[in-house]
Order: sequence, then C-alpha cells, then structure tokens
Amino acid sequence: MMKRTRCLAALAAAFLPAVGALSCSADTGELIVVVQTDMELPKDIDTVRIEITSFGIPYLQQSYENLGGDRGIKLPATLGITTDNDSSRPVNIRIIAFRDQQPRVLREATTTIPSDRIATFHMPFSFLCDGRAKESDGVIVNDGCATDETCVAGDCVPIKVDAPPADTYDESTIFGGGTGQGDGTCFDVVGCIEGGSLHTPVVRANPDAEGAAEKPEVCSIEVDPSAGDMNFAILTETSGMCGESGCFVALDGNSAAGWVRAGDQTTIVLPDAVCRMRGEKVRGVVAAPLKPGCPLKEVRTPTCGPWSSVGSEPAPSPASKPVAHASGQHNPSSVALSPTDVLWTSRGLFDATPAQQTRGTVKAAPIEPGSLREISSADAMSARDIVVSGGFAFFTIASASGGGGEIRRAALDTWEVTPLVSAGAQNPEGLAANGARVFWTEFTSGAINSVDFDGNSAQLIAPPNAAKHPYGIVADNSIVCWTNEGTIHTTEMGAIPDGSVECSFLAGGQGVLQVAGMQNTPRAVVLDGGSLYWATFANGGALYRATIGVDTVTADAEPIVTGLSFPNGIAVDGSHIYFTTWGDGGVHRIAKGATPGTLPEKLASNQRKPAEIAVNETLVFWVNEGSAVGSAEGAELVGDGAVMRLLK
Repeated sequence: MMKRTRCLAALAAAFLPAVGALSCSADTGELIVVVQTDMELPKDIDTVRIEITSFGIPYLQQSYENLGGDRGIKLPATLGITTDNDSSRPVNIRIIAFRDQQPRVLREATTTIPSDRIATFHMPFSFLCDGRAKESDGVIVNDGCATDETCVAGDCVPIKVDAPPADTYDESTIFGGGTGQGDGTCFDVVGCIEGGSLHTPVVRANPDAEGAAEKPEVCSIEVDPSAGDMNFAILTETSGMCGESGCFVALDGNSAAGWVRAGDQTTIVLPDAVCRMRGEKVRGVVAAPLKPGCPLKEVRTPTCGPWSSVGSEPAPSPASKPVAHASGQHNPSSVALSPTDVLWTSRGLFDATPAQQTRGTVKAAPIEPGSLREISSADAMSARDIVVSGGFAFFTIASASGGGGEIRRAALDTWEVTPLVSAGAQNPEGLAANGARVFWTEFTSGAINSVDFDGNSAQLIAPPNAAKHPYGIVADNSIVCWTNEGTIHTTEMGAIPDGSVECSFLAGGQGVLQVAGMQNTPRAVVLDGGSLYWATFANGGALYRATIGVDTVTADAEPIVTGLSFPNGIAVDGSHIYFTTWGDGGVHRIAKGATPGTLPEKLASNQRKPAEIAVNETLVFWVNEGSAVGSAEGAELVGDGAVMRLLK
C-alpha cells in the first residue's frame, strides 16, 4: 500500500516526508486521495504519475513504475494531503496512467481540503477513459474534453470540485474491509464473471425519470429480476482480466460510474459511455449471478491480482486451460505470428441474407498480452487470410458477396498499410509468402497468382478454373501448393467429392501437379520441409500427409487421422502437427511421425468454432469464429469470436 501524508504549507516549495515538518497543526483536516483501477497491471497500465500543485506551485511530481511487479506499489493506494489551516486553498491533483511510456488515462481534479475532518477522494484511472490521455504542446490532456474538464467513466466532467468530498475516511471501505496490507476481500473478476450471460447495452427510456430532473434516456441492459443480485462487467477485446471465455472489466455496483439498478428492478443503468463505445471498446456487458466466493462488486471491493493491496491473489488458471488473448471479435478467420505480435483477420458479421453488417478488420496484439491495435479496416469487405514474411504482414480482402477484392501489405515496424494488389483480384482467399513473393488463391475465378513484395512481377501459377474454388495455399522457395474445395462441399448420397490438392514447382517446366484427388472439401494446408499436410473440411473429415520431393510430387497421400468433425486449421512445429475441429470445438495435436490410426491428443474442447491455428516455441494460438450472424439490435456488438492462446 502507498500511504503518504503531505502538508501544503503556505510558503512550502516542495513536499517533505512528514506533516510535522511543515508545522501543520495537529487538528488540521486531511484529504485522502484513493488511487485505484479496474484494469490489469502491468498488461494495461505499468506506470502511474501523481502531480499535485496549489496556485501553480508544484508540491509533488512523482512516477510509480513497475505496477503489477514485485517492486511496484500495490493498488488501491492512498495519498494524504493536508494544508496549514486554510480550507479555501485549492489543490490540483493529476493522476496519469501510462503503458510503455505512452499516456493512457488522465484523471484530474481541483478541490479544497477540509479543515475539520479527514475526507476520502476516489480518483481511479478507469477503462472507459483509457486512450483519452494525449500529449498536446508538452502537456498531457484528455482528448475531446475542454481544458477545464477531465474524464470520468468515459465522459468529460468539470475538473473543479466545489467542495471537499463528503465521504469521511474509513480504510475498510477502500481495502475490502481490511487495512491494505494484504487482508480484506478482493473481487476475482474472471472467476466471478465467467459463465454469465452476454447482453447488448442500448439507450432506453429511463424508468426512473420524473419530469425534467432525471435524464429521459439512459444506457442500460435488462435482466430478469428473479435472478437476484448480480455482478456486471464489460466484455472487452484485450483490456481487464482475461479468462477462457473473454476479457472483462468489472463494474462497481450502486455507483454512477458503474451500474445502478432502476426502480423497476429490470433495468440496469450504465454509464453513457458504455453505449457510445458499443461495438468498439465495449463488446458487450456480462451479467453474472452472485455465487460462493463472489461478493457484490462495489467500490469497497477492489479487484484481485498480483498488484492488489487487498486479499490474496486468485489461483492461476491451469497451464492446460486456454485463455482469451482477444475477445469480442467479429468472426475471426485467420491468425499469424510475428516475433512479437499475434495478428488476425476478422470477416465481420452477417445477417441471414447474408448481407454484411459489420466491417472486416485486421488487428494485432503483443504475444506478451497488451494493448490491441487495429491495422486495417475493410469497410464493406471481408478480411480473410493473413501471413507474415520478410518484415511484413500480408492479408487478403474479399467481397462478402463474391467478386472483387484486394491484397494489402502492412509493415511490422510502422504498421503502415499499403495496397499490394488493388485491381483484378477475384475474391482472393488463401495467402502464402516465401520471403520474396506473395501467392494467393482466387476463390471465384479459380486462378493461383503471385507478385513480389512490392506488388510487381506478376505471375500466373495456375490458370482460372471456376469449378475448382481454390482455398488454402502454402509456399517455400521451391514449390507452391494449394487446396481446391471443388463443387461438392459435403458428401451427399451418391456424390463423388471433386476437391483436390495441387502443387507447382517455382522453377517451372512441370506445370500444375496433382497431389491428391477426390477430396471432400480440402481447406487448410501446411508445408513442412518434405511433407505436405492438409485437412478435409467435412463431417467425418481427415488429416492427410504426402511427400514432396526436390522436383517431384510423390503420390503417397495417406490419412493420418480420420473421422474428424470438420477439421479446419493446421500448424506444425518441430515435433507435432496441431489442428482444430470446427464441428465439435476441439484443438488437437499429433506427433509428426504418427502412424495412421494413432489417436491425437486433445488440447482444448468446447471452443466456439475453432478455425486457423498458429504456434511458436511455447504457445499455441487459434481463432474461434463464434457466431457469424448478427442480430438486428446492436449487430456490431454481437461478435463472440476470440483469439485464444494455450501453453504447449
């Protein structure tokens, strides 16, 4: 706990370590500033700076680094401020939260110090204000707020507080009934929120409005009052505490900055910013009934974690349990890894027509969990495949209704996005790169094409054939291989699958070579030295292996695992093949040298339509598509897909 008391003496030029040093009288009042957050440290915030001035004179300018680490201060933390019997003297307090030296949140207030009591002043740096702090002319301000405003619960409010806070200091109401020395009760966000129901916050009529005194409309969700007391949390993409079902920021109950239950007992009133940020920072609101070990989350009950000065840290999730790396995604379809980041594409949401309701996007987040970055939006288009090679991320953009599309390139050091192929692409789907060239499949035309990393030196690898519907593709320095879905997408009675797997040597001269025919909707494909692996996306699908020679394709394709429920993504490392099964929500691996009939090891189950998968030395990442169809109300919010990670 950080608990410090400082006196603002009339002629003092700096803070000194003790109240008595500035000769404050013994019966002087005090203002206890409470510093708290609803985010996870150090993933979301790693440094906080406190600045205190009076009449322009600085009394404290100190940064507290390594939040969440062994040497960092614990939160909640308190800072006591006293004055020399001048209760009219204004004091300006600025709390600035940083991540990677970049300002994220600014909370500011100008108030006075009571002369006859010890008052509590809560100044949390909160998720709803995250990203508002910006540097302007050397000063950190709240973007979008006036110079005399600060950010509270996502809204701009006056910095000036006319009177000292009314709350009298009581440490038990700050530290979960304890003293801030590791005792008291904290709130386990993941343990208490996971399993709750997801709701779309919308602006509704205020059931408590009475004349002009109350707002006629409020941001809210509706719950069944018979469910009893509940906790509520914002579903985010990467902020807050992350578990298997998503990342959450808990909301304080009975608080205007959190939630309040309206008189009808059905309406849960939320900060206005929750609705304004719906579909962006806010992916939904989760309602979770109280359960053993999960008290009502209030201001007095801080969140649990290594950074907390309250209670004990919740037991870590088992290493064998997957965790959401990014939640609330809109139908994510592909994932790739750079040395530092996880990158993925999302196709957006569709209605039953199917007409696209939300834009496709390409996003990235650090492998070591941190802030998410949107690399590119696809407007009314659908982002499909993504691959990392030679310091760039390449991704395909296709029309949701078929037809046009393009290929874009993003530099991994600057994230600058430029078009690589912006005309002529016919619904580009799969993508591969070999360090010098980019290859892609055109699902509509059936062609396989290639350009260099600057979009020049175009080559036609395989001519158009609209009946083939090429999907996945992979390449190295000598060969490019791809899967053709064909025209039969499920094996119907009496129908013969006409999907295939084909390759072409880059040296030329041999044309297109067939590796396997009569495949039932082959999609995912991966090349590992002299071995080619692919999966047939079907009920009762299989994982296949074939040998690729120096200049020949060996016709020895064999199924390694059969009877799979729509196997979808494939990745390999030095010893194993990793794959997902979209139909039954499974993530599996099997040794590369496994003989046909060997049972794979199941790494995860109950996933929501797992698709593409990627691995590095220690982690497995995959995307869960979730529900592809959005509802009419708040369709931009309904995305329940995720990027998942699991220790090998």
